[in-house]
Amino acid sequence: MAKRKSPSSRSTKSTDEPIEQVKSPDQGNNRAADGKEEQAIPSMRDVLRKSIPVLPYQDRWIMDDSPLKIAVWSRQSGKSYAAALRAVLKSIGDRTQYIVLSKGERQSRLFMEKVRDFCIALKKIKVLRDFRELPETDDKTMEVFFPHNGSRIIGLPANPDTARGYSGNVVLDEFAFHGDARKIYAACLPIITRGYSIEVISTPNGTTGKFYEIAKEAGLVGEVSGARCQVSEERGARSPLSNVNEGFSLTPDTRNLTPSLWSGHRVDIYDAKRAGLTVDINMLRKGCDDEETWLQEYCCQFLSDAQNYIPIELISSCVHEEAGTEWPGLGAGGLGLGNGRTQSPELYLGVDIGRKRDLTIAWLFEKVGGVLWSRHLLTMKGISFDEQEKAICQLIEAGAAPSPQSLAPSPGVRRCCIDQSGIGMMLAEHLVQRYGAVVEPVQFTAALKERLAPMVKMAFQERTVRIPDHRDVRADINSVKRFVTPAGNVRFDAEHTDRGHADRFWALAMVVNAASEPDASFSEQAFITGRPVLHGFARMVL
Repeated sequence: MAKRKSPSSRSTKSTDEPIEQVKSPDQGNNRAADGKEEQAIPSMRDVLRKSIPVLPYQDRWIMDDSPLKIAVWSRQSGKSYAAALRAVLKSIGDRTQYIVLSKGERQSRLFMEKVRDFCIALKKIKVLRDFRELPETDDKTMEVFFPHNGSRIIGLPANPDTARGYSGNVVLDEFAFHGDARKIYAACLPIITRGYSIEVISTPNGTTGKFYEIAKEAGLVGEVSGARCQVSEERGARSPLSNVNEGFSLTPDTRNLTPSLWSGHRVDIYDAKRAGLTVDINMLRKGCDDEETWLQEYCCQFLSDAQNYIPIELISSCVHEEAGTEWPGLGAGGLGLGNGRTQSPELYLGVDIGRKRDLTIAWLFEKVGGVLWSRHLLTMKGISFDEQEKAICQLIEAGAAPSPQSLAPSPGVRRCCIDQSGIGMMLAEHLVQRYGAVVEPVQFTAALKERLAPMVKMAFQERTVRIPDHRDVRADINSVKRFVTPAGNVRFDAEHTDRGHADRFWALAMVVNAASEPDASFSEQAFITGRPVLHGFARMVL
């Protein structure tokens, strides 16, 4: 049997060379612990050829044992699939450990579910003897343990603190979208000191951040030719290779272009389809709201967001798993207290009104310890004003304590700021008549936008807002641009798309505004203290 090559000396240019069989440590005499004869575990190459189908670019990633690897792949091209399969195949061989950091708890759990599915499949075909799922803890979402050799695969949410204390191979899944990406990378780098590896995987996300820097060092940053991005479906649908595990010719966009410590892998949606991925490129292209989304998420181009007022990296730092868009119980007639609460939540609502082209967005936040947490995001398009009013009233009354003595509607929010510009005027008047001073109509003017936009940016900079992991939310907030007119005036605006006109951004701006102002009148808060300065002066003179 050939001697196993170290990760640093293994070549990644060819994937057709024979790979030695991988055995677990307790197979020294080809016998299991119970004394029964056991067959050697098939090689990774045999498993990929005969048991689990993979595409050529996935095969190259799995067989690449470079200590530093980066994959810049299109959305839905099978990034997590390949990374999870590689972790399992490496773990059933020599004893090792994999630390997987995804951008959030939900993504970490999804990645580990892929790991579990591969373990089940390999167990059925007798490649894997057994595995165990260990219970979740405060710092990890899931752990898979391999009893035959002691290997582990541990799933963690992206957090610099959770990564410390572990050692092993590191997988940074969707790394371009991690909050505190630099701190996470700094915490992970020492983990690989003793011969382990770092595998960085993501789609592009702007021209800033650690993922962009690594991709640039690996030679994966640069504009793709216009012909490749405008290629027709017919060109993308060329006959796939008869055997996807055979050699696949690399294009200039899928290989490492410059000498680097990093082994670079780049696959856009056209590369993926030519390799055999079943995908309707024309449908995906039409489904993208703008050219920037298509070029960055499917053509793997790193696009600058220098003109965008709030950069993606800043937005990602305030994405949190506990910030949601659907608050349970809302549709059943109000939120009530629930969840062990002893008092009503401190809620604020922002409403941006639209009808035909734009969206109506009603965004409900809860203020906890000075931080605004997204609780419910209501999106309406092409809905009558009567239906919109009913839905918004339900949000205004959310969280209100029941008051059977009064039949009047009881607002649960502390303050609601609503757009009364143009078509929103009538709806705003109705809500003021119903709820009084709790509802504040706002006239959207350039001067008001100039005041509100910096408030939103400051909330992100100071991390006093938490938003959900939602693509449209991130895109809306990032879409607002700051312009300076020839007259020297500042203007904030965004491009009109099928997704709206930055409606979620302005709804959030009104929430930040509502939460920053006092919710009670002066008469309720102020009172006279002390006594007048001239008290008794007349008596002293006389």
